[in-house]
Amino acid sequence: MLDDFAAAHLESLDDLRERFTENSYFGCEADDPMTAWANDPRMFARLKPLFSSDIGHFDVIDMRGGSRGGL
Repeated sequence: MLDDFAAAHLESLDDLRERFTENSYFGCEADDPMTAWANDPRMFARLKPLFSSDIGHFDVIDMRGGSRGGL
């Protein structure tokens, strides 16, 4: 059996938590219900959420005129 985590040299659950909480940021959007978990003290780890938005996408409604922008 192949151990996908062998190269990461993880020896405990705390090692795994440290890798993800110290070295990673996680993208989230305003309407994502899972975003609140990033800072919930009851969770296994406190994550670093990074807010993102679809506002620049071509398919976002242009609020000035009610039409779709872009294409």
